[in-house]
Amino acid sequence: MTRGLLGIAAALLGLLPLGTGVLLLTRTPFRVGLALFTGVAAAMVLLPPLVYLGVSPSLPVVLALGAAALAAGLLVGRRRLDRPRIEPLPSLVLAAPLVLLAARGAEKPVDQYDAFANWALKAKLLYFDRSFASASIAPPVHREYPLGLPSLEAYVFHVMGSANTRVAHVTFAVFLGGVAVVAWNVLRPHVGAWPLTAGLSLLLWMPAARDQALSAYADVPLACLFVSAVLLLAGERIALGSVFAAAALATKRDAVAFCAVLYGLGFAALLVRRERARLRA
Repeated sequence: MTRGLLGIAAALLGLLPLGTGVLLLTRTPFRVGLALFTGVAAAMVLLPPLVYLGVSPSLPVVLALGAAALAAGLLVGRRRLDRPRIEPLPSLVLAAPLVLLAARGAEKPVDQYDAFANWALKAKLLYFDRSFASASIAPPVHREYPLGLPSLEAYVFHVMGSANTRVAHVTFAVFLGGVAVVAWNVLRPHVGAWPLTAGLSLLLWMPAARDQALSAYADVPLACLFVSAVLLLAGERIALGSVFAAAALATKRDAVAFCAVLYGLGFAALLVRRERARLRA
């Protein structure tokens, strides 16, 4: 188990250059936690097309994507990294429930249908370099679902060195923590540190949220990515929000309706804002 947990930590660090590059490209201030979660979302978007091209979702591939994103970000994005701002005490308070959730997840068996018959099976096939072009493989692995989550888990398997689906439950805690990170970065300029910490702690300690985070259903990362997209779009981080919306689309087909409504409402709000500006002028 220790080897698996160290592998997951290394896999997340491997996503940091990719997430940092996306932040630079979207002109978003650099924050370590946000860069990690952005790396997760970007990998879920970028790895599936490579899978269909026959490229295995391995650490060298992810690092190459990260190097390309960093280079592009430095050339056409913000051109420099901001000095990260860390608020130690709130960070420790919010980290506590996530550490406990990850420890609980490391002991949980893969016993839900979405896990053993969908994303875990696909992730194992990708880890062992099986092709999804074969019609004989398509029926038992639900080909109609996107490969965002399985390709991410296959990448984690590659870094761990084994297809340890039990330990891979820990990555689901990352999605719940990612929502808290996005909410903090969007709301912190408008809300004090401790009121915001109290509100996010309520979410992270909520029994239903903690149970669902370890359910291994694909709805969990879908919800976390979609909520992150909503928060970022509401905070006028349209480019970065679109990355998370794309990651939600790469998780489960249900996101098509969610994103259609989200961008429909956003377009309507933009029209209303422009009309008000025109009338005031």
